[in-house]
Amino acid sequence: MQFDSSDLENICEALHQMEFRCIRNIHLIEDAQLISTDANSQVELSLLRNQLQRCHTTMEKIKLFGNSDQH
Repeated sequence: MQFDSSDLENICEALHQMEFRCIRNIHLIEDAQLISTDANSQVELSLLRNQLQRCHTTMEKIKLFGNSDQH
């Protein structure tokens, strides 16, 4: 599959937005846990952390892909 630089920029921008939302939601859940002890929030927190890790991994792969295209 061929990507040009604008495709990679759009993908990176979408990943950065996902990253921002994950981090924001993680902070909201962590703050809410200070007030109450909800078992579902632990599950949600774990899922968000996993999603954030996948975003970071995908961003790194895209950076490597973009760098290999430039050579």
